[in-house]
Amino acid sequence: MPKGFFWRAQESSLRANSGLCVNRTLIDRETNNMIRMKSPAVYLKQIEDEIGPSALKDLLESHLLPSGIESPLKKGDFESFIKVRQELIWTQNQASNSVR
Repeated sequence: MPKGFFWRAQESSLRANSGLCVNRTLIDRETNNMIRMKSPAVYLKQIEDEIGPSALKDLLESHLLPSGIESPLKKGDFESFIKVRQELIWTQNQASNSVR
């Protein structure tokens, strides 16, 4: 979720947790500027309208982000998002380590 979005939020707990590493992913400057102050529900809809639902799902999953209809990103549920994203990263890390 964009840092600018958190600074507009009224809840101080949201602002305090916006810097968590599980709330980070690499994106290009153009995308960053487009989503800067918007909630994920808003910018994900814009992206979905541009590239289609299947491509959005693939894009989110490539960043280990929750992608389904019930995604906490689409619901604006930051606490659930952090839990789900942490699990996705952990699962990928475990899978990568077991390949060795």
